[in-house]
Amino acid sequence: MKAARGSGPSGPDPLQPPDPLPEILDLASREGALEGEALASFLEALRARAGLVLAERFERLEDRLRSLEAESERLADELRRASEAHDALLAHHRQLVDGVATELASIASLSPLRARQARRRLLALAELLRVDSR
Repeated sequence: MKAARGSGPSGPDPLQPPDPLPEILDLASREGALEGEALASFLEALRARAGLVLAERFERLEDRLRSLEAESERLADELRRASEAHDALLAHHRQLVDGVATELASIASLSPLRARQARRRLLALAELLRVDSR
C-alpha cells in the first residue's frame, strides 16, 4: 500500500541553509570541547554565535518589513487616486446620461410638425455624445 501524499518526512527546504549543528558537534567532540570545563566555553561560544545569527536574520526581516510597508503605502495612495478618478468619471457619466434622457424626453414631446427641430436637436445630442466619447 502506498503512503498518502504529504505524509512522511519532506526533503530539505531549499530556502533554508543547511543545518551546520551536526558538523559543529562532531568537530567539537573530536577536539574534546564537549568534555569538562571546555564544555562551558563551547556552550558560551555557541550561544554567542546563535545570537549573532538570529540578530542578522532579524535585521533582514525588519528591512524586508520596512520595504513592504513602504510599498503598501505607495499602493494605498495609488488606490486612493484611482478611486477618486473612478468616482469623478462615474459622476460625469451619470450627469451625461441624465442630460441625454432629459433631452430625449423633451424631443419626444415635440409635435410631429416640429420634425426639423427634433432632427436638429437629435443631431446636436449625437454630437455631444460623440465629443464625450473621445
